[in-house]
Amino acid sequence: MIETYLLQNLVAFAEEKTLLRAAERLNVSQSALTRAMQKLEEEFDASLFYRVKNRIALNEAGEEAARRAKEILCLHDEMVLEVRKLDAANREISFASIAPAPIFELNPILKKLYPGVQIKSELKNTEDEIFSGLENGAYQFVISKTPRTDSLGDGYISKEYFKEGLKIFVPESHRLAGRKSIHLSDLAGETFLMLSELGFWAEIKKAKIPGAKFITQEQSETLKDLVDSSNLPTFVTDIAQNSKNFMTYEQKGRVAIPITDKEVNVTFYIVCKKENYAKLRAMFESV
Repeated sequence: MIETYLLQNLVAFAEEKTLLRAAERLNVSQSALTRAMQKLEEEFDASLFYRVKNRIALNEAGEEAARRAKEILCLHDEMVLEVRKLDAANREISFASIAPAPIFELNPILKKLYPGVQIKSELKNTEDEIFSGLENGAYQFVISKTPRTDSLGDGYISKEYFKEGLKIFVPESHRLAGRKSIHLSDLAGETFLMLSELGFWAEIKKAKIPGAKFITQEQSETLKDLVDSSNLPTFVTDIAQNSKNFMTYEQKGRVAIPITDKEVNVTFYIVCKKENYAKLRAMFESV
């Protein structure tokens, strides 16, 4: 079998045309390159070069050998890249979610199910973003508000994960504190404290509450301090209130009122391509 470095030397010589330039490109001596060319002829058991005083040039057989060598090296590089990608995929699970709660709830499960595997998660604002990433291989699965099938119904696997409903979290002195439930439109004109990164939740709140103002914070701890010391309303969900994976606000002096609009009472689904299901089976079976 012809060694890879000999094929690389042949391709370099074919492209550079002279031993000097090819040797400089390969960072080897001319004598070493000359010996490599001689070894190639021995491997092929054929003459690959025209030899004239102080120079060599590829003959017809040499040109064909160089062309095939380039093809083989390209296939070699593709093989190495694909193997490395598969190896990385086996050591990493990446996913995206349309909302933060599925990330907080799922990360501990994944770490327990796949010890030693790096877990990467991203929060996105739209389903177009997460499904685009699923299609191009950036994510091995996604958390969406809708199940996913292709036109034949067999390209994806979807499983319902959990339901989540939004609530307004207001001081007991707030004008809405006595309500059992409310609509987003009832919150018109209010000023809210809110995290800046909330996935689809942020866009829904801004679009569906007329005249609302939002004071956003990037850090959850900072937001908690503001909520605990402020009279401004904020938002919670039923999942966040009852999960050990979430930071919770002080309940004293505030009430959580369910919001009834269908846009903020959602079901989340785990979606993956069928080709990824074998790797993710343990997760699908555990949720």
